[in-house]
Amino acid sequence: MNDKELFLGSYFDKKRPLTVIEIFHIVSSIQTNLIAKDLILGFAQTAPSQEIQAFLLKGRAGTAAH
Repeated sequence: MNDKELFLGSYFDKKRPLTVIEIFHIVSSIQTNLIAKDLILGFAQTAPSQEIQAFLLKGRAGTAAH
């Protein structure tokens, strides 16, 4: 059995190597979450009212769960 058959054969098993595309999606998701978290903090710091600031900070706390 060659490497390609081994990879495709183990594609549905419990353990298999991650593909480059899957790794890229994981890294991209982490970067997007970090940017969103910082952007929300910036908007919260410049919010005109305490109510809006509290709403934005609540949303920022939700990004930490992911």
